[in-house]
Amino acid sequence: MESEDRRYGVSFHVPGDFVDLHCFALKRLDHNIDCIGPVRVAQVPHTAIAQVMQEKPHLARLLWFSTLLDAAMHREWIMKLEQLTAPKRIGHIFAEIWRRLEMVGLGYPDGFNTPLTQSDIADMCGATPIHTNRALAELRKQGLADFKRGEVRIADREKLENYSGFTPDYLYGEGELSLREVG
Repeated sequence: MESEDRRYGVSFHVPGDFVDLHCFALKRLDHNIDCIGPVRVAQVPHTAIAQVMQEKPHLARLLWFSTLLDAAMHREWIMKLEQLTAPKRIGHIFAEIWRRLEMVGLGYPDGFNTPLTQSDIADMCGATPIHTNRALAELRKQGLADFKRGEVRIADREKLENYSGFTPDYLYGEGELSLREVG
């Protein structure tokens, strides 16, 4: 989203996400979608979604779940932006990105690669670039996360998650609410 001369990141997507499915019900987007790295995009006509909803109830449920998951992530971001200091907000964002990338097989045992820049991170956590630089330095100094040249490395996940107040339950990737079948 943009307001005057500032951008505000209000979400991010990982490969396989259905971006802004809620526009099917709303009939329009009320914000911009910006890409910060290479993407492959497919458009799905509303008529095709309506047909799936009528003919394939299981897929309709998955599409509905995708929309509800986006809403859960938005609520978490709103809450954390209000509650946390800039270093903790960034830690929370890193923890979420790492979990979500792992869910699609793109995370590493010690972090993840990303096209995010320091300016993008500032936009995502509602901070100035200078404040973001200081917050990233604080995370590095505390041994929580190291961000440089498209890489985020994290030595101790539990320590980062505790520091930033991150609990992954709102992502519905594990436990009895998971959509994944345990085999």
